[in-house]
Amino acid sequence: MKYKPMMLHNPTDVEKEWRYDGESHILGPGEKDIFEGVVANHALKEDGLGIVKFISKDMQPEVVVVADNVDYNTLKWRDLVRIASDSGVFKPGMKKDEVLKALKEMDEQD
Repeated sequence: MKYKPMMLHNPTDVEKEWRYDGESHILGPGEKDIFEGVVANHALKEDGLGIVKFISKDMQPEVVVVADNVDYNTLKWRDLVRIASDSGVFKPGMKKDEVLKALKEMDEQD
């Protein structure tokens, strides 16, 4: 699969570093930079890294906001994975029904 280069942003106050294909990549606190597609995609998928993708010219980060009583079935797979990852319930290899079940159980605990 071929990924397009994309602008990434580190919204945290801590330097973030990740490795891809034997190379180290760093984004400083609050820093923005354009990365090759596969490198950027790897950074976005890395658990706990906190890197976000910019989606507009005025540099607003892509954010998924989850309200109470959200119907997870209506969300895109990528958004489900992001929410489940941020909540600590996503495990690599999970299928959509497993992610939905884990999110529902997490909501019931709250």
